[in-house]
Amino acid sequence: MGFGGGVNPQYWGSWHSDNANKPQTNNITNTNDPLMDELTTAYKFGTSTEQRQQLSRQILQLIHDNAAFIPMYKVPYVRHAYWKWMKLPDNHGTRRSSTLFEPFNSENGVHFGAIAWIDIEEKQATKDALSDGEVFEPATIIDTSYKAAQ
Repeated sequence: MGFGGGVNPQYWGSWHSDNANKPQTNNITNTNDPLMDELTTAYKFGTSTEQRQQLSRQILQLIHDNAAFIPMYKVPYVRHAYWKWMKLPDNHGTRRSSTLFEPFNSENGVHFGAIAWIDIEEKQATKDALSDGEVFEPATIIDTSYKAAQ
């Protein structure tokens, strides 16, 4: 299971006691802590960025102190397989991109679903070639734009 905070984390679902000791909730650790309830509710309804940032730090410290799970590593890459008629721009994404084709995903203000497109002519040519028995070699794209210097 993976936990992602994103730009605006949502703590209430995973950490508020309203969701503890029940099936089918995101509070998989069954956290039931009055202080956590107070903080997650205040965060959920916080109106200023500064207030939410301060509450977020308190919540994260409480999660850390509780040690209900061990945060794991997020892989620094994304992999996709797609037909040759799917097209992407030269700049495939950002350093933090976790997907390139999801139409409703946005990261860092960039909507990646809007930059992928289908080349209709390429799609028809590919389908025609496949129906004629032609086999295409796989193509691998390795974008090292954001690779750390070794």
